[in-house]
Amino acid sequence: MIETKVRRGPIVRKETRTRRVFSFPLPAFEETVVTFEPNLLMEYVVSKGSPIKNHTGRMEFSEEGGITRLCYFIDFDPRLPFTLLGPVLKSAIEKLIRKSREKLSKRYAP
Repeated sequence: MIETKVRRGPIVRKETRTRRVFSFPLPAFEETVVTFEPNLLMEYVVSKGSPIKNHTGRMEFSEEGGITRLCYFIDFDPRLPFTLLGPVLKSAIEKLIRKSREKLSKRYAP
């Protein structure tokens, strides 16, 4: 996955308009951050180019015993009426998150 920052918005408590473009083997899509509270919360919407619609995400961060905990909620509707599209996308997103977590764990391991 390749991420390109399109426009950096001002970091303002509760809101920012930072946009990023993500490129996969699939068509690129753009994400806009709509809520940002440093070290606590980030909410975004996919604003362009997604194979899904009404895609929103919420990442809640907390600290437990010196370890960062992330609760990641994603909601979306398939753009095409295929009943298996939701589970396929869910699996792809989970795989991407798992790989990212492993990469970060190795980078920041004590």
